[in-house]
Amino acid sequence: MSVPDYGELGKSARDVFREGYAYDLAKLKLSAKLGVEADVAFDLRKSELTGSFLGKYSANGYGQFTGKLSSPSALTGEYKLNGFVSENVDLDVGYTFNLADKFQTCRVRGKFHNSLLHADGSITKDLDGDAVLHGSAVLKLGKLLLGYQAELKPNGSRLSKNDLTLGCEIGSSAALHLRCLRIPKELGLSGFYSVNDKLDVAVDAKLGIGDESRPWYLGAGLAYKLDNQSKLRLKLDKNIQLGTSLQMPLNEEAKVTLAMSLDLAQPASGQHKVGIGLDLEV
Repeated sequence: MSVPDYGELGKSARDVFREGYAYDLAKLKLSAKLGVEADVAFDLRKSELTGSFLGKYSANGYGQFTGKLSSPSALTGEYKLNGFVSENVDLDVGYTFNLADKFQTCRVRGKFHNSLLHADGSITKDLDGDAVLHGSAVLKLGKLLLGYQAELKPNGSRLSKNDLTLGCEIGSSAALHLRCLRIPKELGLSGFYSVNDKLDVAVDAKLGIGDESRPWYLGAGLAYKLDNQSKLRLKLDKNIQLGTSLQMPLNEEAKVTLAMSLDLAQPASGQHKVGIGLDLEV
């Protein structure tokens, strides 16, 4: 089994806090079996409409092409070639063109992964000359995963990303992740535990060093399967903000998600939020 990439470290805990929560939005997602997806979102507070259209085409043995058009006017193309050079090597190139201001960027990325190491590097360059360099690596040491990522932006004297993460697998159903972001600006800890095949729980904590705007954060969340197609999610943070999400099917091709954020610290005057999402498969 290959080592996960840096972005997947702690993902199980993050999913408990993020999936199903879309406040102040009315969202529609349409997915087709041919590899076509369309997303439309209406911001209930700003009265703004955004959307995207994505299409994928795979040629057996010759990679996958993905095209995406997103509002207001960004056109993106990406070509992935996984396992062509070697079963442990993935390559992809991407190009983005903004139809409004003619701004263009291109990206080249390579990955290497096996049962002990996952390493990747990329360069993203706009056609005016600026380039962003990014690299990351995750090393597996028994049940430990040690990961690091760095990013250097144009004309930067310091790294724009300088992050270190240590993950630990506890049995087959639990995991802990310690992280230090923008070393040493933020310390964090997340934990995930799958209680059974229906209930997942997670905790997340952050401590900002020298950041007066958000010195610390603490939250707990759960995801509970009501049945094979319905799921209830709850989360609560240190400010007594309660998030709820209920996902349930309407039929075999459609499911609806209802989300609410309740300010329990100020129930009469707090900033309560709602959101709704509809997913259709055709």
